Amino acid sequence: LLLFLILMRSNCLKRFNNIKWKGLYHYNNLYSIHSSNNLMTLLDRQINTSINQNEIIDSHIISKANKIKPIPVSKLTESEAINELKALNESINFNDELYYNKNSPLLPDNQYDKLIKRAENIIGRFPSLITSVSKLNAVGYSKSDSFVSLIHNYPMKSLDNGFQEQDILSFINKVINKTNDSLMKFIVEPKIDGLSLAIRYTDGQLVAAATRGNGLIGEDVLRNVFRMSTIPKRIASTYRNIEIRGEVYVNKLDFSVINSERINQSLSVYSTPRNLASGLLRSLTSDNNTQYLRFFAYTALISDNHTSNYEPISETQSESLQLLAQLGFEVSNHCDTMSSTIDVISACRAMENRRETLAFEIDGAVVKVDRFDYQLMVGESTRAPKWAIAYKFTAKESTTKLIDIIVQVGRTGVLTPVAILEPVIIGGVVIERATLHNEAEVNRLRLSKGLTVRVKRAGDVIPKIIAAESTSSQSTPYSLPSTCPSCGSDTVRYDNGTTVRCIAGLVCPAQTVESIKHFASRDAANIDGLGIAKIEELHNIGLVRNIADIYLLREKDKNPRNRLNESTSLRDRKGWGDRSVNNLLTSIDNSKNISFHRLLYGLGIRHVGLNTAKALEK
Repeated sequence: LLLFLILMRSNCLKRFNNIKWKGLYHYNNLYSIHSSNNLMTLLDRQINTSINQNEIIDSHIISKANKIKPIPVSKLTESEAINELKALNESINFNDELYYNKNSPLLPDNQYDKLIKRAENIIGRFPSLITSVSKLNAVGYSKSDSFVSLIHNYPMKSLDNGFQEQDILSFINKVINKTNDSLMKFIVEPKIDGLSLAIRYTDGQLVAAATRGNGLIGEDVLRNVFRMSTIPKRIASTYRNIEIRGEVYVNKLDFSVINSERINQSLSVYSTPRNLASGLLRSLTSDNNTQYLRFFAYTALISDNHTSNYEPISETQSESLQLLAQLGFEVSNHCDTMSSTIDVISACRAMENRRETLAFEIDGAVVKVDRFDYQLMVGESTRAPKWAIAYKFTAKESTTKLIDIIVQVGRTGVLTPVAILEPVIIGGVVIERATLHNEAEVNRLRLSKGLTVRVKRAGDVIPKIIAAESTSSQSTPYSLPSTCPSCGSDTVRYDNGTTVRCIAGLVCPAQTVESIKHFASRDAANIDGLGIAKIEELHNIGLVRNIADIYLLREKDKNPRNRLNESTSLRDRKGWGDRSVNNLLTSIDNSKNISFHRLLYGLGIRHVGLNTAKALEK
């Protein structure tokens, strides 16, 4: 069946080759895909892919997006607004799925925030269209089907974002006008780059724990929370019911330790501490790395009667933090309280300046009204409180040397230029590669070997070269090769020359390795222990030349001699012990029982993503 489907896949690739991308949304170098098939195709290339593995988005997507300019909101007709909000809604929901449920964000935070801002601006002009964007009427994202639901006793809302100091000024002025108190106090706290968590105690005993989810219903993660050393299992509380809310995170040092261990095990590394924290907290299996999870508490709600009647534990936010520390919770010692608008802005600036010295990652500062009675007076919207704002920091940057520009061949054969950099640390992560997207991007930046370049982690996630510090003397424009660097086959240009693709298909070693990696990924066959390094090794020695060969490994393990009497046993190879081989073979055996849609998705047919595969299965 596998061999038949592989042959079918080859024919399907040819049939789908001329299918065009149906819609792109672009806003300030921002892109996203807007038809269901296209969404899932892009999802195919991003799910379970680490930034460190340099899985780059097809260059023609970027090229097409850069040709589309947004219409100013003031000039939009209502019909145009309806169409754009529909596209925005689909794009936002798609990126929410990646961020909240897949732990694999595609868009940098600042670009995702621009999507939200664009939608808000359009709705500001056409208020009757408020229901067109579900994100603006909800919080977070729907919980994953893999977890048991847990209803929040009190809605767990998100925060509105500010990107400029003027946004903070506007927020403060609105609050002062509402309360009529020009001397009111604000508290500035670090915005931890982690995962929101609510934990409940009854009579001092830990009884429940849930992620934020959609703000009303979260995921029950009590089992993993019990393994966390920084969350007390019992507290000395005089209240019948108490709920503690905060952020789960992994500090910078532990993040480096875990990734080093995964590199030694030939496993893919985590792209950010936030992704690691989310993956560990929401893990369905026992993971010893759960011990690295930490928890910052930032608020407490109490109830002596019915559990839905929760109220703050104190009169002010600053007092709440002190009480939380007394109960045994870790709270940030980088919080400041002040009345002056100038002092609030200065505190946000100071927070941004000290972010590199902190033991944990932050991506902004949170400004809150300190008094809880004033918070009640100011009120809340459907998705966010009006008494707080998250001031987002600018992306982190650094300079380094461009060592080389190599060409990477993706699973679908698309050639993508990738920058090889002299290692540089940005935001606690060692950056050695950066996406260049396509020929046009290389030529626009006028890049060549040896130049000093400025690199930033866009949204503190994706490495990107933003400028060259010096000008290249090279007069010949950069061009992708006419032959594949992996197999030597001819390449063909599509989409008016912006996309260059190797025509060899699975004859190409690079495409074969990428297809095997995709098949072994979590949403497909889910074969543990078969990371990219192991796949490349097995392919290079001829043990796994295609997907079907994976299922011959057990037979080769039983009969570890080929016709030339050469050993084919993995157990004899460096880095492959009995335990790792046994675990791999067991995982391969388990993958024989996967559902049909996962098998179909794993074959990597273009335009057949996970949701499309599920629909075809039905």
